[in-house]
Amino acid sequence: MTDDLDRRSRVVDFVRLDASKTFEGARESSDVRLDLIGEFSPSARFLAARPEIDLSAIAVGTYGEVDISAHLGGETAVAAFLTILSPSTDFFARAVGSALDLRENGDGRQPFIAPVNLSGRFEVYRASGARLFLAGYDTEGFVWTEGPDITATADEVWQDRALPPGATGALIWGYGASNQFGVRPDGSGAAAIHDPNARASFLAVEAPGGVVEVYREQGD
Repeated sequence: MTDDLDRRSRVVDFVRLDASKTFEGARESSDVRLDLIGEFSPSARFLAARPEIDLSAIAVGTYGEVDISAHLGGETAVAAFLTILSPSTDFFARAVGSALDLRENGDGRQPFIAPVNLSGRFEVYRASGARLFLAGYDTEGFVWTEGPDITATADEVWQDRALPPGATGALIWGYGASNQFGVRPDGSGAAAIHDPNARASFLAVEAPGGVVEVYREQGD
């Protein structure tokens, strides 16, 4: 399953390992780089094939529920690992019953982690031409928020942002229009500034001490 990204963009992806902790990757040119940013605990499950999630019951341009319970092997999931293939269209996923609406344009391939309820359901926004695949799920370890804004308040500087007590990492939905943005572990000094994939990118970051650093190029 390969697809394009917007230029100079950076996204997270999910990969299933074999018994020897090995996976295969492909790239179109030497401009593409893969970085290992972490691993999941044993509670994570990655599917050998990424089944496509049927969106046909959701009207284009609206949110609707999807059900992944048939792929959970009788387990109760708290998070779904998703791959979106999108022809430069909006996407967002949220908890059932949530009013959170942070849909934004992604180009080509975009990962996402969605909150799953006890019935194996969550809501997605369906745009014309978008396709959704289930890479896997997790049975514990995720705490969901309603999208608090942790944007930097000044341009081209790194600023600390505290996470809720007990947090060891964060899932970030960053939308920067055509401007660069960044997120990195507190005190890391890493070069983590990049363009969004089209207008948005989904990122994951470690948070030692419950703090991350954020960056924006411009205020929009």
